Amino acid sequence: MAYLLFAIGYGAAEAGNVEQFVSNAGLMLEAGVTLSAFLVPIGAATGWLYARGGRRFTPEADAT
Repeated sequence: MAYLLFAIGYGAAEAGNVEQFVSNAGLMLEAGVTLSAFLVPIGAATGWLYARGGRRFTPEADAT
């Protein structure tokens, strides 16, 4: 959801007209779909490590 809002915001900020907005937003969404194949396993592995009691992997653990 955050990436969708980013794509819309970026498209609106860079666009000079409606056609450019649609083109920019479309390119950003295509990139997001392509990257999601890589980001989902990374997020899953991070969540798995944290769930296994890997509190030592969190920023809060470094502060103590």
